[in-house]
Amino acid sequence: MLRYDYKNPMGKMVIEQKNCANGEKKRFTILICEANCMAAFVHVDGRDEKGRRVHTLYMSFADKAHANRISKAYGSLFADKVISIELNMAFKESKQLLDVLVKDGHKVKCYYKKPE
Repeated sequence: MLRYDYKNPMGKMVIEQKNCANGEKKRFTILICEANCMAAFVHVDGRDEKGRRVHTLYMSFADKAHANRISKAYGSLFADKVISIELNMAFKESKQLLDVLVKDGHKVKCYYKKPE
């Protein structure tokens, strides 16, 4: 089972998706979360009828080899257009994830902020 911490993300990514029905484009902010894998990419979108946060898993990478297999098989790690990626280098998985993202052709803005 995948477990992640969305309250203290190790970064964020902004993607753009195109609606197939009407061609309208919409942007989403995806949190890059520390997890029991290299990284989990999660969209947190409001609350449900019981007041609980609604999470949608966008993508996860078990490790560097897993990410490389995805990139090789599909030509890119992400199906959607990536607008921007920010990554906090204070997390231990950040360097490994940075290598994967840059290898896939993405520009990543890095910063350092101690996790709470």
